[in-house]
Amino acid sequence: MARVTIHLGSGERLEARISKATPLGALPTEALVYLGPTCFRGRAPALRALADALVEAADLADDYDADPDAFTRREQADRDPDRRPPTADPAAARPAQPRAAAAPPQEPPHASHPIGPQRAG
Repeated sequence: MARVTIHLGSGERLEARISKATPLGALPTEALVYLGPTCFRGRAPALRALADALVEAADLADDYDADPDAFTRREQADRDPDRRPPTADPAAARPAQPRAAAAPPQEPPHASHPIGPQRAG
């Protein structure tokens, strides 16, 4: 799979919409997020997983900016349990929880749905 890098922070348009389902429920409602010219499209659980990953990445960046040395020590300790410093707190001695999984792969758009932007109605 090709890698795509999207740089944020220069006033990109950010908009949330939905693509309505068919009246009889033959097609599910999809969530759409426009970021500049890019559209993220998928079912609600897939976009929630993406949102969780984005929040986690932002938290990691904040933690690193606050104290780069402490962040590096924590990351190394998470990777190598034998190098963890002793601690009196039993909760701190437990291994860190695994990180959230990446968003599940999205289904290809249904043939009756255009790939381009859709209007919420």
